[in-house]
Amino acid sequence: MKKLLLLFVCIVVFSSCSNDDDSSSGISCPQAAQDAADAIAAFTADPTTENCITVRNALEAQRDSCGDPTGSIAAQLAALTQC
Repeated sequence: MKKLLLLFVCIVVFSSCSNDDDSSSGISCPQAAQDAADAIAAFTADPTTENCITVRNALEAQRDSCGDPTGSIAAQLAALTQC
């Protein structure tokens, strides 16, 4: 589980930001990617339902800010079966 989440963090960090940073959510793509990585790290350390929900929200914010041209964020969201 931890290796899977670490893989997701790597995917998020390296493939998350698109060229279009003018999002309506008010958060920049790099900041959204960092927030998602932080949330995933917290969930990996303490896999509670609350942390799972935080990861889901952070990934959705990242998808809104950065887009998801590779489908990696959608795959991460689908893998979150705990929340």
